[in-house]
Amino acid sequence: MTVSTFDVYGWNGPGPVVATHFASGLALLSPTHAYAVVIAPGVLWVAAALLRHACVRPLGSWILLVVGLAGLAGAKATFVPMFAAAAACVLVVRSLTLRRLDRTAAGLLAVTLLVGAGAWLLLYRGTTAGMDVDLAGTARLYGPRLGFGRGEDWNRSSLLSSTLTFAVAWGLAGAGMLGFLRRPAWRDPAVPLVGGFVLAGLVATFVLNQYAGSQVYFARAAFPFAVVGTAWGLTLLVGSPLRRMAVAFGSGLGLAWVVNQLSGTRPAGAVGWESTWPWLAVIAGAVLVALILSRTGPRLGLTGAAALAVVVTLGAGSLAVPTALTHPRAGSACPDGPVRTVCGVRQIPDGGELAARFVRDHSRPGDVVATNAHCAPAYDASCDTRAFWLSAYSERRVLLEGWSYTPSANALAALGGPGIFDRPFRDPALQYANDVVFTHPARSRLEILRNQYGVRWLVLDRKVAPAPAALGRLVQQRFTAGSVVVYELVL
Repeated sequence: MTVSTFDVYGWNGPGPVVATHFASGLALLSPTHAYAVVIAPGVLWVAAALLRHACVRPLGSWILLVVGLAGLAGAKATFVPMFAAAAACVLVVRSLTLRRLDRTAAGLLAVTLLVGAGAWLLLYRGTTAGMDVDLAGTARLYGPRLGFGRGEDWNRSSLLSSTLTFAVAWGLAGAGMLGFLRRPAWRDPAVPLVGGFVLAGLVATFVLNQYAGSQVYFARAAFPFAVVGTAWGLTLLVGSPLRRMAVAFGSGLGLAWVVNQLSGTRPAGAVGWESTWPWLAVIAGAVLVALILSRTGPRLGLTGAAALAVVVTLGAGSLAVPTALTHPRAGSACPDGPVRTVCGVRQIPDGGELAARFVRDHSRPGDVVATNAHCAPAYDASCDTRAFWLSAYSERRVLLEGWSYTPSANALAALGGPGIFDRPFRDPALQYANDVVFTHPARSRLEILRNQYGVRWLVLDRKVAPAPAALGRLVQQRFTAGSVVVYELVL
């Protein structure tokens, strides 16, 4: 938690300015990201064991590695490319240090690339989900937090300042990895594996851009490994007496507090210096404090001074720990589960979970469900098509639910224009065939759903549209909970 909150700005009151999105790598607000974070440490451990030749049964370990990588590919698309970059880093470092080809490192890279390519072709159908190369994308997305405008009048200085600010704030989570620079450390292949993974995540975040900002999940994926790397690296650096380490940590807290007080007003129309001086001051102060402490009492070498500088920086980040604990949010997201009662916005209609579970318990795995609920249940003029609760809780295929994140929706959103998640569906004829049975049901229309699309169940949200009496006469009503009614399509 300490290394996740490097946020020395004072103008946002109790809310962090730059650390929030990266720290959400710890809060795990994204379910798919959470799945991958659980799997990734095991994959890292198996890869490190293979590289260290510490496996009793290497063949079984290779099989376990492939299974783990496949699970990662299915959970979150960001992790396997980062593992491939980490494997490439290991191969380069090992080849240079051993002066020969490390076959295990080469095999790790080959396996990772094969799994990644297979997932890209089979799971993601060769699409990029709207991701493309844009060196300014992340800076423009989060720059307004630093006082920059929305990007219309940005110049090179603005882009550079914003990029450096976020890169430093997020990269300092791995400050302790300075210990990896010690020569003996490079003999352990796990060092370039962890370091390569973290570096790949940070680089990808600032090289790629996705219309909804999904490139930040590369940095979020790097975060847990940056924490591991910092802890490990500090064990290689620490050689200072405990008292000096405590003084360094306290100095960091004090330094961050001073900068926090001096930066209490958000800059308007900042062009660079207004947003960069706070973190530059903290880093410069960390170096100065470390040099002074390293010469107090028995003198420390460069390694000891570096350790003290890292501890000062971690102390500066610790000033925001209470905020991170009491405000565990990423942007405007509310971490209150699927219902989000804290925010006053629901992701699931009243009775939706019970209705979906009824469908799951009374249907066959191959049954298809149709619904009139295509939007998050705000029931206003807007339509956020990130509505996937029915397929999630029923564990059944849905003919047409929400369509955000689909290849066609990604392609439309990438073209720009107002709105991201409220674009129209790509196939109006299919949407009409789906929706008309919930507003003007007729036997012929229901037969089209059943015979042409394989629909066996209908789930209707009465807050979207009242349930027509004719529908109850044509098909059997099986379940009602809250505003949701379930029908079995038996004609």
